[in-house]
Amino acid sequence: MARNRHNLFKQYIGSKKFVFRLELGLLITMKLCMLFIIKQIWFDVPLAPHMRVPLQQMQQKLLSSSSLSSGVTHDRSR
Repeated sequence: MARNRHNLFKQYIGSKKFVFRLELGLLITMKLCMLFIIKQIWFDVPLAPHMRVPLQQMQQKLLSSSSLSSGVTHDRSR
């Protein structure tokens, strides 16, 4: 019985389905690693100190009820 399982395993390893699934799994893993590295390099922290907003100021702007009526207005006529 164990010999039969061993032969079935060898046949599965040599099959085209197994090779395809292995290649697909490795490709997806590599792409996920690359996306994680790209995120860490370019999108993790702001590039300049002036791009940072204090947490308290951000909370105040987001939670205030009059945040839409006050603040900076942009000229959209251009």
